Amino acid sequence: GYELQRSIFALTNNSIAPPVTTDTEAIYKFKRLTSDTVEGQLRLAAYLNPQNDKLFFETKSRAVSVTDYTLTLRRSS
Repeated sequence: GYELQRSIFALTNNSIAPPVTTDTEAIYKFKRLTSDTVEGQLRLAAYLNPQNDKLFFETKSRAVSVTDYTLTLRRSS
């Protein structure tokens, strides 16, 4: 599956700058290994935003950061 997320961080000072906005995509898959264990892969992709980064147009809507994780989830007793 996947999820898209936009986070907006309001500035707390007296600056007239717009809030900082970040766009992130989470791509994941999970597989049950046993009745108590699930293994998964998680990929986080970060994108620039045209509202607060002039380099947005150079990236052509591609991720500027990709991080991969392997997860092991075990049921606790």
